[in-house]
Amino acid sequence: MITHTLTITSIKTTNEYPDYTDCVKNIEWSMILNNGTDNLTRIGGVNISPPDSSDYTPLSDLTEKQVLEWVENRITKDGLLDTLKRDAQKIFDAKDEPILSKVSLPWEEA
Repeated sequence: MITHTLTITSIKTTNEYPDYTDCVKNIEWSMILNNGTDNLTRIGGVNISPPDSSDYTPLSDLTEKQVLEWVENRITKDGLLDTLKRDAQKIFDAKDEPILSKVSLPWEEA
């Protein structure tokens, strides 16, 4: 069974909606897929729908959990999460395929 850990790496805002300052337009993410032994990292981004006054949250009030939910919901709805897991399983199953693992940068503190 493939599990995944999602991390938000960047948020981009737009000024195209004058009534909503610092409106989130794009979220970039990194995902580690794991089969219990090996890890595989994938990166991507999702665009966010235009703001809705009934549930708009200003950028300064967003939580990591909320943004992760937005991304998780989008990649699940679009079928991307299933595709990433299927592709990861194929790579994990291929005995001669190299596995890439994300490591900490040596100049950054852990």
